[in-house]
Amino acid sequence: YKAFLERMEVHVKEMYGEDPEQSPAFPRIINSRHFNRLKKLLGNGNVAFGGKTNEETCYISPTVITHPDMTSELMTDEIFGPILPVLEYEDISTVLRYIRQREKPLVAYLFSNNSKLVDEVKKKISAGTLDINDCLMHMTIPTLPFGGVGHSGSGKYHGKTSFEAFSHMKSVNHKPIGMEAVNTVRYPPYDAEWKQKLMMNLAYYKPSVPKNFAFAKYAITSAVAGAGAAYAYAYSGDMAPP
Repeated sequence: YKAFLERMEVHVKEMYGEDPEQSPAFPRIINSRHFNRLKKLLGNGNVAFGGKTNEETCYISPTVITHPDMTSELMTDEIFGPILPVLEYEDISTVLRYIRQREKPLVAYLFSNNSKLVDEVKKKISAGTLDINDCLMHMTIPTLPFGGVGHSGSGKYHGKTSFEAFSHMKSVNHKPIGMEAVNTVRYPPYDAEWKQKLMMNLAYYKPSVPKNFAFAKYAITSAVAGAGAAYAYAYSGDMAPP
């Protein structure tokens, strides 16, 4: 944990020099309102390094916050600034549980060469996007849908997904009129016991077919429904089945 913080400070100096405020590569906060919002967040934990501000130029230095107040805006809202809260953990399951107990993020970031951990995070963390060993680059890939889930947003855009987001996929169910005779089972009266059982079976029938065989699942369901409809038609009216 301590070594991680030290390496972060080293890399900040490598990129922006001893004084990031003098670096032409380090930007400023866009306006006073957001400057004041971010400056307020600096008090929600311990400043490991950074924490320098200049209200006249809306400058906030690259800052790492340790032991943050878990109920503060720093940990419950989007930051959108050069402030990074860092938490220490011993068991990754604790981290995953913490994330799952809160609103789903727009993006989740994971840095790891552990393929088992990567797979676990893929399965257990619900987020708009999962970035592994990278930052922000998902937004530059036109074929990768981008958007939130739940609290972080709904819908996706980028490339073909953008077109689909603004298109209406109209559903059409067209049954030939000549097949109306097989619908007898759907219409009242429903007092016949055989009709009640058949309707229940068709309503809750779920064929046990592997997900990869979507067509097989459709074929089996259709066959059962067709057989049930034919059975109902054969014994429609007042006549009960033998």
